[in-house]
Amino acid sequence: MRAPWHDPFPAAEAAADAAAHAPVPGRGPAAGALALAIVLGRADAPLLGALAGGIRADLWVTDVQLGALAAALALARAAALPASTRLAVRLGPARLASAGLAAAGGAALLAAAAPGFALLLLACLALGAGRAAPGALAAALAAPARAAGRSGRSAALAAAALPSGAALGYGLAALAPWLGWRAPIALSAALALGAAAALRLLRGRAGAAARPGAPAEAPPPAAFVPIALAPAGPGGPGPGRSLALAGEALLAFALGALVFWAPAFLERARGVPPGVAASQLAAIAVMAALAAPAAGRLVGLLPARLAPAAWAGREGAAAAACLLGAALAWSAVVAPSPAIYLPALALTVPVLLAARRAVDGPARPGPRPATPSYRGGRRAALLAGGLAPAALGGLSELTSLYWSFLAVPAAALLAGAALAAAAYARGRSR
Repeated sequence: MRAPWHDPFPAAEAAADAAAHAPVPGRGPAAGALALAIVLGRADAPLLGALAGGIRADLWVTDVQLGALAAALALARAAALPASTRLAVRLGPARLASAGLAAAGGAALLAAAAPGFALLLLACLALGAGRAAPGALAAALAAPARAAGRSGRSAALAAAALPSGAALGYGLAALAPWLGWRAPIALSAALALGAAAALRLLRGRAGAAARPGAPAEAPPPAAFVPIALAPAGPGGPGPGRSLALAGEALLAFALGALVFWAPAFLERARGVPPGVAASQLAAIAVMAALAAPAAGRLVGLLPARLAPAAWAGREGAAAAACLLGAALAWSAVVAPSPAIYLPALALTVPVLLAARRAVDGPARPGPRPATPSYRGGRRAALLAGGLAPAALGGLSELTSLYWSFLAVPAAALLAGAALAAAAYARGRSR
């Protein structure tokens, strides 16, 4: 079970599963509104990345500043998640989620109207903090499904959440050549405000339909207590744990940089028009969303007979996927023909997502110990993924975006090496 401050989004499908078994009226549509909120949270960074050309030309910002916008989104969401889980226990997760969505919608409107970089950065910080609130409702609704052992579909959505949000972000950005870069951000704000209104309306209907004297919103279950606040479970880090955490951080770095800078790479290094680049990446993200759950399950269930015993396990499977993703990402960067680099880019995303799903947890449902090293490793991975766009922006200022984009296959290659070493260390200790 992953810590809520790290990534609450995989709980959305389990939330829908719990909603299907709940007697409260309107819980099913509320889970749909929550799923939209989660996808919107994943769409922010791809949307800004696809709009980087327009923002750069209009506000006269550098690549470092563009990457700082994505870092602000990720870090503000991470910082706000502990407070969101505490407030959800006091106020109720549905109320907090609707308020967070409304705040995120207002912040997106502020970003759409920002006259300069400082106000745009401030709006991104507020937007990231608002995106943390729906995770509280997802965790509360997912707890019964996880306790009942129905976490398989939650893991499937975990693999599809990022490409689904990327598809939405790139799809909205495809309108920029005709409407300007501010209009797609305003459309995302309208979607967030609509989801907030839907959650508030459905919560009011559920409260009106409740029996007299009963609270309109049931308190969160005991399993909703955030892992970050709970005492650590038994067990130590184990052999190869530091290598596994380093591999996870490098993998998060590769994914964060790829999702944000891929549109600008196609525009500057390949000469693809902005609208066409966004449309191509939206199609790639849709295919990745469809393929990522199956690819993640195949990687997670890699039979031990396909590898020596010392290399078997989820770290070994993730290492193999990272190495394959590194080769594909390298082909996407250096191949001159669209017939090669577009399919390679289309395959890179689901392969790296499958590696992340394999390293995130065992293929079979079940909680994992909340050891201090586990929580520290999650923070390291979150920081690496959030700071990756800014790091590539700095490299782009020193050289060019083409050369800086080579950091994506390099990070995936190093992640595969670290995870392979971790798998070998664990296998030798058995």
